Amino acid sequence: MRRLIALAFVTLLVAIPLSAEAQKKGGVLKIGNLGEPPSLDPHWGTQTITEVLANHIHEGLYALDEGYRPIPMLADGMPAVSRDGLTYTIKLRKGIKFHNGKEMTSDDVVASLVRWGKRSVYGKSLFAQIADFKATDRHTVELKLKEKSAIVLVSLAVPNNMGA
Repeated sequence: MRRLIALAFVTLLVAIPLSAEAQKKGGVLKIGNLGEPPSLDPHWGTQTITEVLANHIHEGLYALDEGYRPIPMLADGMPAVSRDGLTYTIKLRKGIKFHNGKEMTSDDVVASLVRWGKRSVYGKSLFAQIADFKATDRHTVELKLKEKSAIVLVSLAVPNNMGA
């Protein structure tokens, strides 16, 4: 029995690579999937297959936890909300890199969410209530509402038609 356990342990050690390999550019990614998505653009489609795949490629400022409450993803914590409830100041996590190595900045977030606001069902609903949306520094965005709204965070966190 001890020899069998020792043999299994040695086999396991040989099967597990001891060092991580560097990433290689190019190649083919093969996955098992239930169908062909019409697009991988999370701003455009509401198809479940697009959502499932896009959520493994794109990230938003917020996500939903197991209780469907918004939690930070690319945001560095929950937003600071002004006393009147009209201004949301969102700090971004620093050091987040795109696939090309470029760091994510507030200008990237503004460009992405403005696009989302023109295309997505959730984005259109939220942006209809926004008076101003801008970058205030390299890692901060500010969203000013026309009037108080309860849909700001959940709109930014919803996974389908997500604000990536």
